[in-house]
Amino acid sequence: MLRQRLVSGLLLAIVLVGIVLLAPDPVFAAAFAVLYGIGAMEWSRLTSLDSPAGETGYIGIFIALVALLWWLQDSFIAHLWVTAAALFWLVIHLLLLRYQQSADHVPRWQRQLALAGLLLLPAAWLAFVELHAIHPGWVLYIMTLCAVADSFAFLFGKTFGKRKLAPQLSPGKTLEGAAGGLFGVLLVALGAGLFWQHFSGLELLLFIFLSLVAGLVSIEGDLFESLIKREAGQKDSGRILPGHGGILDRFDSHIAAAPVFYLGLEGVLAWAQR
Repeated sequence: MLRQRLVSGLLLAIVLVGIVLLAPDPVFAAAFAVLYGIGAMEWSRLTSLDSPAGETGYIGIFIALVALLWWLQDSFIAHLWVTAAALFWLVIHLLLLRYQQSADHVPRWQRQLALAGLLLLPAAWLAFVELHAIHPGWVLYIMTLCAVADSFAFLFGKTFGKRKLAPQLSPGKTLEGAAGGLFGVLLVALGAGLFWQHFSGLELLLFIFLSLVAGLVSIEGDLFESLIKREAGQKDSGRILPGHGGILDRFDSHIAAAPVFYLGLEGVLAWAQR
């Protein structure tokens, strides 16, 4: 299982890095639309839209929203869509930390969770498209940030973890692990800010703060997907990635972090150019 996970993860990373660095913006947008379209299919199944008609309709709405946001890419409406998703992630922690599974394990909120996917998945796609348009390096940065946050959280949790973060959602996650994840994010932000972007002073502090917020939100993305799977009574979102599960299992943190980071980055870069 571990070997399968490593091989599939490495192949996925190679393909993604190649697309990010080599594909022009429209090709990148199309490739990520396919990626998140698979995520939309998994989301529909987890929220009880698992009939052929329900699944097809859900994916169709997702495609229509992506096409609309691409057409309105530089408009107020598109920006508002990403902002709404970012605000969702900034307030959802109140639900995640207080989550209690129903005693009879009957799914709840399935309709609401399905609607949330139609907000969050297109917003994450658009955030990645906008980041790629600014510079492909920003796409790699937020992906690296999420990966480092997850890896450091696992290592610190295994070594120091005692206090559960959200025991009803993910019993293995601890407050110590979350702190370790943020420590990893801090290292990544310092390295990127100093040696790639050459930020200094207040702009560096703003960039580090933004990265830490994105790191926190990436943890929420993981927990929110756990909530959806708990409500659905499923362990994984799918089986498309051997050893990893589904697209949502692999990219849940990115879905949360990308809109928040993109909106904040606009402000940091505008400040740096003053």
